[in-house]
Amino acid sequence: MKKVQCVHIYHGTQGNGGLYLDEIIKALEEQGISQEVYVSYYFPFNYGKKYFFKYTDLLGGMKKGLFRLFLRYFELIFGLCRTFISLLLRRPSIINYSVISNVYFPEKIFIIALKWFTNSKIVFTCHDVIPFSETQSNIEFLVRRKKSFIRKADYYIVHTLQSRDELIKYYGIISHKIFFYRFPIMDLERLPFIKKGNKNSKNLDFLFIGHLRKEKGLDFLLEAWKLYFVRYKPYGIKLFIAGNAPKGKTWDRINLAKYNIFLCDKYLTDQEYYDLVISANYVVLPYIRGTNSGVISTVLSLGANVLCSDIQMFKQNPLVSETEFFKSNDIHSFVESIHQLAINRNLKDKSKQLKLYRKEFRLELQEVYDCLLAI
Repeated sequence: MKKVQCVHIYHGTQGNGGLYLDEIIKALEEQGISQEVYVSYYFPFNYGKKYFFKYTDLLGGMKKGLFRLFLRYFELIFGLCRTFISLLLRRPSIINYSVISNVYFPEKIFIIALKWFTNSKIVFTCHDVIPFSETQSNIEFLVRRKKSFIRKADYYIVHTLQSRDELIKYYGIISHKIFFYRFPIMDLERLPFIKKGNKNSKNLDFLFIGHLRKEKGLDFLLEAWKLYFVRYKPYGIKLFIAGNAPKGKTWDRINLAKYNIFLCDKYLTDQEYYDLVISANYVVLPYIRGTNSGVISTVLSLGANVLCSDIQMFKQNPLVSETEFFKSNDIHSFVESIHQLAINRNLKDKSKQLKLYRKEFRLELQEVYDCLLAI
């Protein structure tokens, strides 16, 4: 059996998430590194061992419930068992395991078993170093629960300097074990099932899109937009909000419409996400906190511009210029930024910046894997 140098395990590769891993695979192929990929059943490309979440993802539009949670847990165990058997046969030099937010017990057992029964270097790609939390108050508890798992890796990959600093501060990871390369570009037009539209046909002024979680700043956005509307009474300027809302969240749509705020609270398919973004002039990202996100490259690739809060995750992204930020959680800063964009309507073409970004991403990625293979 042919020796595999690197195996990637990432069960969060459904639809748009698959673009993240595909960019990495393609870049390492250019370097001549032999790879195998263990992914979600709904990984959108025609390669990889699709071991995870066939039935859970069919319920993707549902709110979280006990049945879906039980099914996801069972499918995770099943996928990890299949992956473990394959890895015993393959025994790759590197096993790259993507760690998302919260960690499940079967994942801990899986990593311990890999360390016992293979000689592979275990590398964690850390997407959300600090687990998601509705409040900041229980972060230390969540970190303690995750710490024993995180420390089981031999090496770590991060996509922001913020993630590196958090690994050192909260988990006590030694800095020389942490490698960095920037977040891959996630261009929805590369998905094989996307029906392409006209990026120059714009009918949405400002768009907020994605899972409507609290840390993305939706409550702040609603209050800030209302102040903008009252202060400037903008004729015809609208805010469109689209995405999957938390369970139990309700909206006063009639009141929102008074401020030219329109809502579509539903689970969005990748095609619906694509259609909305290419129709938008600006995508508003008023995030309160976050560590990693492919939203910037996705939005810019589809011809929209962004307005971001100045949290570290966005400030460290070279695709965003200083004029595209407002002060996080500062309503007046947001209002003035929106007002200037509404007046000027000057969309920037960032295709050259995206091309340079992808080139630099590939160089950084290849340097990291050269080092990991040489260790």
